[in-house]
Amino acid sequence: MVFAMSIVRPILRAFTISNSAPYITAANRYASVTLNAARFSVYNPCRHFSTEDYKESIQNRVMNVCKAYDKLSNSNISISSDFTKDLGLDSLDHVELIMMMEDEFGLEIPDQEAEKLQTPQCIADMLIKKKEQMMKLDS
Repeated sequence: MVFAMSIVRPILRAFTISNSAPYITAANRYASVTLNAARFSVYNPCRHFSTEDYKESIQNRVMNVCKAYDKLSNSNISISSDFTKDLGLDSLDHVELIMMMEDEFGLEIPDQEAEKLQTPQCIADMLIKKKEQMMKLDS
C-alpha cells in the first residue's frame, strides 16, 4: 500500500490545485506535518483560554470534510467510523480524503503517517496534537 500511495499521491497532486502548495518548500517537505499557521486558526481568538473549543472545532471540521467527500456523503459516518472497514473506501479513496484534509487545514501529511489515519477521530487527534504543539511553541 505504501508503494501504491507513493505513486498515486504525486499524480493526484499534479492534477489538483492545492492551497497549501505555496507554503511547502523542499526543505520542510519531509517534516512530519507542515502547518500553515494562518490557515490553521481553528479556535475563536477571543476565547484563548478554552481548550475544548478548538478541539471540538477541529473535530467538526474533520467531519465536515468527510461528509463533503462524494463517496461518503450518503453514508452513515460517525467520528469513530473506520474508512475501509465501515465505510468501504479503498486506498485511492483514502488518499483523496487525506488530500482534502491537507487542503482544509493547510498542511501536508506524509504517506507513512497518512496510512495510520483510518478514522475521523484519528485525524482529529493528530491535528489536535499538532495544534497543541504550536500553542506550546507560542507560549
